[in-house]
Amino acid sequence: MLKCFPFKCGVKEKDTELILTCTAQALLNIKKFKERGNEFYNNGRYQDAANEYTKAMAAFSFKKINVTVTSDTTAMQNTNASLDTEDAIKLYATLLSNRSVSMKKIGRYENAKKDAEQVIIMRPTWFKGYFRKAEALNELRQFEEAREFFLQAMKLEPNYEERIRRYITYINKELENKEMGLEIYQLVPGREICLKSIKTPIQNFIFPFSYEMQNLLYIIGDTKTRNCVLVDACWDIDGILQYAKTINLNVVGAYYTHYHIDHAGGIPPAPYNKYHVRVDGLAKLSKKLPDIPIYIHEDDFDGLLEANPEIEKDRLTFVKDGQILDISSSNSNGKDTSNVKFKIFHTPGHTPGSMCLLVNDKRLFTGDTLFKGIFGRCDFPDSDKRKMFESLNKLKNLDENILVLPGHSYNGEWTTIKEQKNDGPLSESNYEAWSLKYTGTL
Repeated sequence: MLKCFPFKCGVKEKDTELILTCTAQALLNIKKFKERGNEFYNNGRYQDAANEYTKAMAAFSFKKINVTVTSDTTAMQNTNASLDTEDAIKLYATLLSNRSVSMKKIGRYENAKKDAEQVIIMRPTWFKGYFRKAEALNELRQFEEAREFFLQAMKLEPNYEERIRRYITYINKELENKEMGLEIYQLVPGREICLKSIKTPIQNFIFPFSYEMQNLLYIIGDTKTRNCVLVDACWDIDGILQYAKTINLNVVGAYYTHYHIDHAGGIPPAPYNKYHVRVDGLAKLSKKLPDIPIYIHEDDFDGLLEANPEIEKDRLTFVKDGQILDISSSNSNGKDTSNVKFKIFHTPGHTPGSMCLLVNDKRLFTGDTLFKGIFGRCDFPDSDKRKMFESLNKLKNLDENILVLPGHSYNGEWTTIKEQKNDGPLSESNYEAWSLKYTGTL
């Protein structure tokens, strides 16, 4: 039997109102699609999740009623139906909210924003609509507006305050970037890059590994010159270069924090080398852009060469600890006009030549040296746990307000020096205590 629910969706016509309707059988299908969508989402299959939420919403239907006939919403409801008006609207709004976050995960930010706006219309006192819209606006780099919607969400749901304040901290850092003439783009495989296509069958085989590795890649741009450098450009060089072009940035250099294949590309180690495929990275970038400098620490050259035997040593620019560089740029008078300065920190431990990149004394790109709450593995043949401890101590002395942007999204896509000194691998000053706490051994 049919049940009607008053539903304002922003479409207004004289003397009419849209009513959300659903049969008892449809309700069973809605719940099935919703559960399946949740399962897909939890397994990282965000497009499939969005499809299931869409199917669930499609099981509802809308029809117009003449509001001059009755203003009593209960009179429009079938008393034998299984949901009341409020529960029906909550369910539909939840589906919209779930689809919004799924769309955000696959980089469809405008769609995510539209779904969130619909949630706000349906449930104006529910914090999730404002939160989802803020998330989408943040990804669309509309930071001031995103901050306002996060604040609205926090007023409606104080229990989300800690999580929302982290978002606001990041937004404030982005606004600070703008003041510095700096643009930073964090690229996530499966979202901005490494998107499967029938045109790239071999890459389609490789891309899922990038999703599992949770790599984070970066474009650092100068707003004045529109020049940029890449950090750990890997997995999908064509996709990265296309993304840079889309945001109107000209690639003039690249930094590699260490030689491992998930950061610099190359021939995979056994047993994956049996597939006779290679991961995009430094070698391909060097061929695509033969005139740009490619920066890496010399102590990682042997490791790089093993996976990339065609790389010539003189094609690379080796950096040193404490070295300061900028984005090459000159105006018509030959004077440097760059807003962006880089300082190199040699941080061995994960690999002999691991390095971190400090930009404008405020943004630290750490590769696999430091993540939120943990640090890079030290159990590889050329790793050194004690050197890792010394490297972390070096980072510990930096300004606490520095934003840390790691090479993987383990535990989160960013942190700060302060957070890691308070509750992370920068908190221990004694090697033995640090080693036991984070590795379980001395």
